[in-house]
Amino acid sequence: MSTSKKSDPMSLIVKTLILLSALGAVIWLGSQMRSDGFRRVLEGMFPPDSAWAWCPKNVQEVRLLNPERLIEDAGVRRQFCVVEMEPVEADLVKVAVFVPLLRVTGTDGSTIELETDAERGLFRVQGLPFRSSNLEKAVKAHSQP
Repeated sequence: MSTSKKSDPMSLIVKTLILLSALGAVIWLGSQMRSDGFRRVLEGMFPPDSAWAWCPKNVQEVRLLNPERLIEDAGVRRQFCVVEMEPVEADLVKVAVFVPLLRVTGTDGSTIELETDAERGLFRVQGLPFRSSNLEKAVKAHSQP
């Protein structure tokens, strides 16, 4: 005696409808994510030209570590402390070798270091890696002895 279970034609139709509905939902969601409205919402949440002030609130001292020298000009301090962040690929971060570049001390005694992997054009502050073409230009301009 064979106990083969026959597929119920109705359950096959229901399963097919569920799969087609899911496929339709995926296609619809993909088109919505490419729409201008969705892009505007994302840009509102994450502005493309957003600047990040990573230095302590009240900066007492900004010291370039290589070559070591004190940055006293307020405009130059701002170039280093307020950066426009750009995305970075995770694969680059995995192989990056960060070295200290800049040390900023606040009036409350807090110290934050900016690190860099100059070869890959990456920066890191408190464990957060990023790219910044503006910061890269400022570093090149002020790293000359």
